[in-house]
Amino acid sequence: MFTNIGQRLRQHIDLIVVRRRRKARTLLDEVVDPGRVQHRRIRQKDVVRLNLTGDGKVPAGRAGIASGINNAVSRLAGVLAIAILGIVMLNAFERHLAQDAAQINLAPQIRNELDGQRIKLAAIGIPEQIDTATRERIKRSIDESFVAGFRVVMLIASGLALASAVTAWSVIRDKP
Repeated sequence: MFTNIGQRLRQHIDLIVVRRRRKARTLLDEVVDPGRVQHRRIRQKDVVRLNLTGDGKVPAGRAGIASGINNAVSRLAGVLAIAILGIVMLNAFERHLAQDAAQINLAPQIRNELDGQRIKLAAIGIPEQIDTATRERIKRSIDESFVAGFRVVMLIASGLALASAVTAWSVIRDKP
């Protein structure tokens, strides 16, 4: 059990070191010689691939395929997470803003103008013809709605992180 955890820990440390070196070298190389940047990135990916094959997790002939599948799945998951969490954020924002707008008693024309801009989230433009006190209440309502949506997204992200940790713990724990 400890050797498996040690191998995984070493893989993660190697990956972190490679990423930090890559970032530092990329910044330096872009200043000195932009042509070498892509070559170094390819070589550093090979280091991570060698670590995976060196541990016997994937046969050496299949390391490129496994790495490609892993990259594709992680990128797809990232895109889906951004899209889904964006929809969740917008829905929570709209729901909270609608509740607050009902309490402020806005004119229908101003409410329609705000509703037309709700996709902008916190960047909604407040009409000029509104008095200062109402403008402040609308601005506060927009800010609070954004924070409410952000909290919902952070709760979901925290839940996903916790689920990931529990899954990793159960997989590592079951290994002999």
